[in-house]
Amino acid sequence: MVNKRIVLVRILKVLQERGGILTDRELLEALRREYDISYSEFVSALMKLEVEGYIHVSPQKEDTRVVRLRRRMPT
Repeated sequence: MVNKRIVLVRILKVLQERGGILTDRELLEALRREYDISYSEFVSALMKLEVEGYIHVSPQKEDTRVVRLRRRMPT
């Protein structure tokens, strides 16, 4: 199990580094290169960040979502 706070921060950093927009698949692949994270942990992290206003997740295709950075996490 991965530290949730670390994953939340890393999601925002990956989005920032890659222009603020990625598909959920691209983002999950990037995280899995660094962490042993399950899909359910990933979705939970996305929901938390979206509720807090850091990202917006919208459907692109039937099985693909687009994740957009709305604001940066305070340092």
